[in-house]
Amino acid sequence: MPHLATLPPEVIKDIFSRIDPRRAHRYRELCHIVNEALSDEHFARLNLNRFINLKLSSKPKDPFNNEVFTGLEYDPQTISALPDALDLFCWAFPKHYRKAYFQLKVSRIAVLNWEHDRKPKELGPEIGILFGLKSLSLNWFGLKGAIPNEIGNLSSLRSLVLEYNKMEGSIPASIGLLVNLAFLKLGNNCLEGEIPAEIMNLVNLVEFRVPNNRLSGSIPDTIANLTKLQNLDLSSNLFTGSIPFSVGSLKQLVHLSLSSNSLTGSIPSEVGTLQSLSSIDLSKNQLSGVLPDSFANLTTLHILNLSDNQIFGPFPGAIVTGLRACLELNLGGNNLSGSVPEELWNNDRLEVLDLSGNNFDAFQIPSQISEMTSLQRIYLINTRVNGSLPLEICDLDDLEEINLNGTNVDKKVDSRFFAGSIWETLTLQGFYSS
Repeated sequence: MPHLATLPPEVIKDIFSRIDPRRAHRYRELCHIVNEALSDEHFARLNLNRFINLKLSSKPKDPFNNEVFTGLEYDPQTISALPDALDLFCWAFPKHYRKAYFQLKVSRIAVLNWEHDRKPKELGPEIGILFGLKSLSLNWFGLKGAIPNEIGNLSSLRSLVLEYNKMEGSIPASIGLLVNLAFLKLGNNCLEGEIPAEIMNLVNLVEFRVPNNRLSGSIPDTIANLTKLQNLDLSSNLFTGSIPFSVGSLKQLVHLSLSSNSLTGSIPSEVGTLQSLSSIDLSKNQLSGVLPDSFANLTTLHILNLSDNQIFGPFPGAIVTGLRACLELNLGGNNLSGSVPEELWNNDRLEVLDLSGNNFDAFQIPSQISEMTSLQRIYLINTRVNGSLPLEICDLDDLEEINLNGTNVDKKVDSRFFAGSIWETLTLQGFYSS
């Protein structure tokens, strides 16, 4: 029987191409001739062709359930399925194998939705050959290293989702070449540096999410270019500077989250002109100034969280009246002063109210709190609330928690509080009944 080293390379390739790709490349250590035969892209294609499952999902599935995908003409042969064992293993292949794998199988698909495989892997430059890809989702996929510049080659891409990984480095400016991109989600990684100016050229962006990274610098004025934006989440980063007035150009914005940064200055009144807003979270910054009167225009707002800033001045009743759809109002940890608006106590939609740690004038919880029929949690910690707890609180069937620590409210309450759902919470704060 001839020794392997004496066989022609084509024969060696043919023999080893019949071995499962997850093991075939290991045989390169047999001898120099075998190593050469098994180390080129031609062998990788020959080997993979015998084992790749080319059958793709016959039913298109949009993992994002977004309207931007409803107009796509889906071809059953161009929609990816969830990853099989070989799909997942391809990330451990040598680079020439991985490139061949992408060319043979992955280049044929439009939606790549591979998630929840935590083995560490890098997103290499070979991703740049997937020119037909419209959606790339690799959440919880163990990705590390940098986002390759070649990502900018994917000119058909409409959705790029790489959240909950360990990717490092900066956001590549080449992403700005993806002019069709509607969804850019890079949250929960270790990305750093400034947002590339080129990102602001992505005029089709509907959602831009980069929370829980180490991004820094200021929020660019050119964010006004993103007029289709509905969800902007830059929370839990290292951004500084002020919120640009140009944010007022984002008329379709539904969710705005800039919390847990180091933003300064006042809240632009232009935010109050964004009448599509459903939630605003600007908490845990260093924002100052007064509450913009324009907030009274946010009639569809459900959540307003401005806690842990340095906002001062009055809390106008007109704002409370305007926020008639609000479910959660958190103004705790600021320097608001003056009176607590009476309009607050008859809001029948509010579920969570936090006024803790402000400098409001002394006040009592009025009996009309009974009109707050949706109230679940109320926090008045370290405020000047005093007097007795009104019995009407017992009528609030949904109330789960009331926190009055650090206040001068009379600790002695009526015995009818015994039967209420909040009695245990009250006793922990020192309330009692004779």
